[in-house]
Amino acid sequence: MPLFLLADPCLQKHLKPCHNCSICNFSPSPSPPRLFLPLLSVLSQRCFPSLSCLVTSSQAYMFAEALAEGAVKMGMQGATANKIAAQTLLGAAKMILETGEHPAVLRSAVCTPGGTTIHALHELEKGGLRATVMNAVEAATCWAQELGKR
Repeated sequence: MPLFLLADPCLQKHLKPCHNCSICNFSPSPSPPRLFLPLLSVLSQRCFPSLSCLVTSSQAYMFAEALAEGAVKMGMQGATANKIAAQTLLGAAKMILETGEHPAVLRSAVCTPGGTTIHALHELEKGGLRATVMNAVEAATCWAQELGKR
């Protein structure tokens, strides 16, 4: 469970409950003990609206449901598809965290020429998935900034 150490105590003002991380705005000392540094990210106030959107809003547009529905369309049982989709996303997230590699590097590593992955990625690009997700993060961040002014 990652822990975000926020640089400004007023930053939790609009933070909604979140299941995938812990956020705090305090530290027992000006600098956290070195033991905790691998677990912490120190963020400036400028990053807070984006952080808020990533850790709260993104759960609503996770891709597990769409992945599972695609498998159901192709004949897999729903419960099995949901479990496999969730495990697939968990595995991808673990690879990003454990290797420290950029997601594009990991994606490239699993794209074999003429394989299923590159064909699926082509369909995602034709549908504008990357731009749509980026636009969703931008819209949520802009709205968070607006809420912060209220």
